[in-house]
Amino acid sequence: MSAPIISLNQIDGKKLFGSENADLEDAELFESYSLDKTSFLDIYNPKRKIGLLCAYKGCGKSAVLRLISNKFKSPELAIVVKIAAQEYSPDIDSSDPADWMKGWRKIFLRQIASEIGASIKAAYSDDSTHLVEVAENYGFRNSNIVGYITKRVSEKYQLSKTPLSLEEGINKRIERYLSDKDIPVWLLIDDVDLNFRNEPKIKAKIVGFLNAIKSLSTQIPDLRIRSTIRPNIWAILAEEYDSVNQLKEFRINLDWSDQDIKDLLQKRVSSFYDRTGVRFTPTTTDKGRGWIKCVFHDPMNWGKSERAPHVVLDTLSRNRPRWLIELCKLALETAKANKHTLIGLDDIEVNLPEFGAARIVDTVAEYSSECPSISPLINCFSGQEKTWTHEGLENFIKKSVLELLPLKIHGITGKPTAKNVIKFLYYIGFLSCRIDNDDGSYEHKTFIDNPTFLSTNFTTKTFHTWEIHPVFVEGLGMTHRSPVKRIKL
Repeated sequence: MSAPIISLNQIDGKKLFGSENADLEDAELFESYSLDKTSFLDIYNPKRKIGLLCAYKGCGKSAVLRLISNKFKSPELAIVVKIAAQEYSPDIDSSDPADWMKGWRKIFLRQIASEIGASIKAAYSDDSTHLVEVAENYGFRNSNIVGYITKRVSEKYQLSKTPLSLEEGINKRIERYLSDKDIPVWLLIDDVDLNFRNEPKIKAKIVGFLNAIKSLSTQIPDLRIRSTIRPNIWAILAEEYDSVNQLKEFRINLDWSDQDIKDLLQKRVSSFYDRTGVRFTPTTTDKGRGWIKCVFHDPMNWGKSERAPHVVLDTLSRNRPRWLIELCKLALETAKANKHTLIGLDDIEVNLPEFGAARIVDTVAEYSSECPSISPLINCFSGQEKTWTHEGLENFIKKSVLELLPLKIHGITGKPTAKNVIKFLYYIGFLSCRIDNDDGSYEHKTFIDNPTFLSTNFTTKTFHTWEIHPVFVEGLGMTHRSPVKRIKL
């Protein structure tokens, strides 16, 4: 029997493209469309004791931690301990990283001991008994019958019983237990830099966290740690704390290439077919054409050239998978409302003002720790041109930004110059540089692709044109767009 045919109008966006938030996704759906990149092999490598996934918001850090958890979920392979850092953060009022390090160590040891204790079916040794009791006291497993009776008697006769404390040597108990079992523990910690502010206490909290995982990894040989941090937060901390610089070897940059984005979109569509057994109209599921063509117009007339849909989407979402999936779902709903057979460029572009405004909010939240006035700085460009000469941009910033805003930028002593502001706007992705070549071709320089570009090429002669990123142009309402002509199928 041939697969049933389904039109775009019958497809639910969440079922096709999934959730933007990997940690909230249904387990079966997440498994079906997860993209296991070859670059993840280093992240999975058990020989690497510590791995700090370094990427901006929306680049898949939480998804990778979930992939690790799924990969080692069998108790025969490993014991997995997952922690949302904001939920388990120590209750400490201190700007000393040493105090935070002690607090984090206690929490990690408690969670590891509890998880191990919960996995023990029968405790025979002193170490395993102790770990089981830790698990019981922290609610990771039900007490045995003796413990249950003791608890009820204590409650009835109001007997005092102090919960088992974490002894100084609990890490030794964990180490001995793991070495006997020859099984590793994977400690996965997410969102330690959530809601980061450039303040002494917050910085000490994260530095103490980093020092704590380094300390534990040396004391417990069978412990493997994977955590996440944003590059800009790392840069702020590394500038002030030498101990952070010493952890540089543990960083794993999480990047998305053009091919990765293409593979991601193809996997979302192909997994939908695998789960439902349907095929799309008017195309077939001929894999030679590519799964993306089953849902999107390919190519799309964008600017003065034709581009593949994944290139358009990747550019507009600023190379962040979470934003890309969000834009795909918005475009799908528009295509359905207009009874289109495929998602076209017009279905994408009509959503860009709303989508762009949301990206401005995200950018402000992400970089406000480095420039508290980032929101009014970006809004200074509302109603202005999309493209600038270097001289024109520098003059605009001098007159319309620096004379009006009390601007402070992290790493700049005193009042920033126009060049400082341009570098910051390039750094956050608001600006890109277009360089026109002698043969008529051109290329864009962005911070993601060329983080050190401005360090060596900052002269007015080098730059032919500065361009505001399309998603910010849309978010600021700077576009007056002509209707897009659709291809009739």
